[in-house]
Amino acid sequence: MDYAVSKTQFPQGRKSFGQSLVRRLWRRQFSAPLSEQGMSAAQHKLVKLAGLSKPLEAQPPEKCRKTLRTWDRFFSLDRLPVAVVENHRIKVEGGSIGARSYRVADALGSSNNPGLVYYHGGGCVIGDLETHDDFCRLVAVVTGFVVVSIDYRLAPEHRFPTQINDAVAGWNWALENAPELGINPSRLGVGGDSAGGYLATSVCQQALDSTVSQKPQSVPCFQWLIYPWLDCRLTSESTRRCTEGMLLTRSTMAYFIDHMLGQTNASDSEQARDATVSPFLKADLQSMPRTYVATAGFDPLESEGKAYAQRLRESEIDVIEDHFPESIHGFIGLAGVCSHAQRRNLKMIEELQKLVS
Repeated sequence: MDYAVSKTQFPQGRKSFGQSLVRRLWRRQFSAPLSEQGMSAAQHKLVKLAGLSKPLEAQPPEKCRKTLRTWDRFFSLDRLPVAVVENHRIKVEGGSIGARSYRVADALGSSNNPGLVYYHGGGCVIGDLETHDDFCRLVAVVTGFVVVSIDYRLAPEHRFPTQINDAVAGWNWALENAPELGINPSRLGVGGDSAGGYLATSVCQQALDSTVSQKPQSVPCFQWLIYPWLDCRLTSESTRRCTEGMLLTRSTMAYFIDHMLGQTNASDSEQARDATVSPFLKADLQSMPRTYVATAGFDPLESEGKAYAQRLRESEIDVIEDHFPESIHGFIGLAGVCSHAQRRNLKMIEELQKLVS
């Protein structure tokens, strides 16, 4: 099923002259609905554009971070105005991390708002509050949810399990500050894209695990997982299939995992087979919260996302699932130039609202 979207349905935000020019030229040149491979034409051209430069795995992490910020500037959503956007600091072991909250006008003055603690993607190596600021604004504007984005520390400067510990700290901070943020704690959940989905489901699993030392204070109301990364072994069918011609490939995932775990060929290590590292392997998924899972057809993480949704269903968890066969991994950041990505973003946000209905 295709989900139509008009300019009135998709919120329009602010953009610079340069951004506006790039986007107009891009849309004019690449307006075909699908490429011969079945991929969204605009996304296919972006993949070809990315292929003109060194792959991420051939660059140092700081260079990869700059590349992502550049792509975000020109290809992501327009930055929508939100009534109250605040930056926060959260104390963690060894220092503090950043967070950013988004509250629309209708959420102000209420203590019963639903909330989303959001973790950005980027393989736990790249990405930050700025690269996902546009998307968090869109979620807040469309849903009225109070969104809290967590700026967890990245590898290789900070090895595993720092990212999960920071994700838990961010969740606990949002709970503790729910009254000030206008959030009803019983309507607060977690979500994220790619590595952010990895952290979101890890928070849910740890909340149900009595053996962990740094424990979430409660089980999230829901988990909203956008093409989630769930298995560090890199053995799924889609991981074996997606070796080239995409923004994210098996080699890129191996690069991220090596940096996160601090060893070469980490996907083949004993550590990668630990359920704490690969949440897909968690044996007991009973009592997990209501879940939404979105997968993309041109994505090495497709198979594990679908399989995780099925495992949750087998554990009698309420699961909503979407598969977008024409989309590539990372499409939420391409909605500035790709109408397919716009429609998929709105569809996923629509399902987010159902998780607390």
